[in-house]
Amino acid sequence: MPWGIDCSGLIQVVYRQFGIHLPRDAWQQAEIGETVVGEWQTFDLAFFAEEGTAITHVGIIGEQLDGCWSFCHASNCVRWDTLTPEGIRNSETGETGKKPVLVKRYGAADYLGLPAKTKALRDRLAGIKMQ
Repeated sequence: MPWGIDCSGLIQVVYRQFGIHLPRDAWQQAEIGETVVGEWQTFDLAFFAEEGTAITHVGIIGEQLDGCWSFCHASNCVRWDTLTPEGIRNSETGETGKKPVLVKRYGAADYLGLPAKTKALRDRLAGIKMQ
């Protein structure tokens, strides 16, 4: 039987490991936390929607590398791509897709030291695949 995890489920599982309990669906996750107006930080959540629709996708902003951000999300599989203000750049094809419409920060992230744990998160998620 096929199994997997969707984008909001991934966020929920990752944050729960650090003691942060988030709602199940991406649109619900987008309703809480602090809206980021300025510069993004590691462990901010980026939310996506098609024009005129509700939030449909979410992922975790990772480390900043050469003006871009690493980005962990579940899209066909759990994967690390690149995120810019213009959108998600697929690490395999180089194509740029969805553009973030909202970025949220959860205050507990700094308190729990989550930014320092990015490499551990990357290592933990690297092998997870959706089927």
